[in-house]
Amino acid sequence: MNVAVIIAGGSGQRMGQDIPKQFINVYDKPILIYTLESFQRHPLIDAIEVVCIEGWHNVLWAYAKQFNIDKVKWVISGGNSAQESIRNGVDNLKDICDENDNIIIHDGIRPLVDDEVLTDVIEKCNEHGNGVTSLPYNEQIFVIDDEYTTTKYIPRETLRRVSTPQLYQYYDG
Repeated sequence: MNVAVIIAGGSGQRMGQDIPKQFINVYDKPILIYTLESFQRHPLIDAIEVVCIEGWHNVLWAYAKQFNIDKVKWVISGGNSAQESIRNGVDNLKDICDENDNIIIHDGIRPLVDDEVLTDVIEKCNEHGNGVTSLPYNEQIFVIDDEYTTTKYIPRETLRRVSTPQLYQYYDG
């Protein structure tokens, strides 16, 4: 089973809005719904769990119903950080998943999930036990000694920029 854990627990305070950024409408649809639709339509995704900001669970369930996102099976509360939210999401799957299942971690505010990328990371996870989306890093990186002095550079061809979705085989250890 492939279970998508969508992290939507942030408040988006830096956005300066009255609502969390994942619920801001773009073309009459919340950003989070675009993200969920990507996972809903992917044939290898069996279920979706949303780790949601406290107080917005009912709103999320209503949107899921309105936009026919029927793969959403669980909505749970997030933590004080993204890492805590991920832990909450994985902990909630303890009696649901086993070691043959894959957990897909994805940011709820990243709606442009490419089907081919998602398929590829699922295949990599099935082969190697994990799969992480990454891209070449094109900028130069320098290590500094102080505010003005660089001591060395890191060759950009040795760097990758990691993003979501990220997949891991479930482990209850």
